[in-house]
Amino acid sequence: MANRTHDADDILLNLQRSEAHVVGNSDLVPPMTLRSEAKPPVMWKSSEIEAAFELRLPDEIKALWNKASEIQMNYDFNYGQWGCVLWSPSEIKARHEKALAWRGAEFFRPGDLVIGEFLGDTDLIVVRCEAHQADFGTIIIAMGMDPRDQWPAVASSIGEFIMNFLSHPERKYWERAE
Repeated sequence: MANRTHDADDILLNLQRSEAHVVGNSDLVPPMTLRSEAKPPVMWKSSEIEAAFELRLPDEIKALWNKASEIQMNYDFNYGQWGCVLWSPSEIKARHEKALAWRGAEFFRPGDLVIGEFLGDTDLIVVRCEAHQADFGTIIIAMGMDPRDQWPAVASSIGEFIMNFLSHPERKYWERAE
């Protein structure tokens, strides 16, 4: 997978420009409406995350977190049952550790950093943060019931992941359309 990076401003502009999308049963009142947004940046230090987990954050993630904190993509604002949430850098330490404890640390490798979750299921978003490895910056989906060797690598960078996810509001773009 070729590492393709995106400018943080372009990522956030695409997020901001993404339109609300109504999905599901039209009888729901209110209907299930998916929207995306980025919350304002928070104070954080990359060195604290890097030291805590003995890894190196990809520059693209650092740039993104310097401009926005939590990112909600294709988020079901009415019912909270669908969407992807990329956690803010201030939440990463506690949420990463909780995810490892819940899922089982033995499933993760050195350099894995859990940075988000999907609502409505148990899948987690993992970024590879071992700078000397060929998969540095790759986004992997930690599947709730599957062993590590079956977790799909879905993007070569966080920007590629966000752009692709925004383009497919009703499904996870790496899964077969039904």
